[in-house]
Amino acid sequence: MNSEVKLLQVLEAERSSWVVKFNVDGNNTTLFKLGSKDFFEERDSLIQVIKKHLELTKKHTIHLINMDNMDYLSPSAANVSMSAALEISRQTKIPVIFTQVLSEVLEGLKAAPSAVKTEDRILWAVDIAGNPHILGTIPDRLVEILDILKDKGRVSASEIAALHGEQNSKKYINKFSVYLQELFNTGLINREKIAGSARDEAGRGWTYVYRPAYADIFETLMKRF
Repeated sequence: MNSEVKLLQVLEAERSSWVVKFNVDGNNTTLFKLGSKDFFEERDSLIQVIKKHLELTKKHTIHLINMDNMDYLSPSAANVSMSAALEISRQTKIPVIFTQVLSEVLEGLKAAPSAVKTEDRILWAVDIAGNPHILGTIPDRLVEILDILKDKGRVSASEIAALHGEQNSKKYINKFSVYLQELFNTGLINREKIAGSARDEAGRGWTYVYRPAYADIFETLMKRF
């Protein structure tokens, strides 16, 4: 279950000076622009606005920041947006995902190193075509795990060990359990605890099954149609 804030609507209502609209070749264009004040002051203000419109309850598995109709971000707005989303993810221990992200906005979010490199959480952005993008860098060993999750949808540590031909190896199951926990701690994946009766006979590695955090978005969309 997710909670969502439509960022442009919220900014227009509560921080209208941050939204600049202009016409380009007959097309209305929207720019989210910051930089007139201190970085942390603007970040705290954005956090306040976003949290006001998110449902911050334990029943939610992801928080969505919908970037619909946002055409461009200034560099300062990209940095503040990234840092604010990361801070909300850290405070709530719930993944935060940017959705409906246009290519120019995506490039702005990816080019926000001052935010990405100083936080322990990592974010997803899902573009308008439904493709997920990591806003940050992770080790190759974790990239491999995410690739498996993308392909399989949801997996346990024992299933990943089996894919490596080590389904009976406690060493490998424990190793992949650690990798999955690392990804969970970043906010890139979610997990579900499996009851003992639902586990494989061996039981090892089946305490949790994991899936990408963005999978909840696609599941919600499928229920609408």
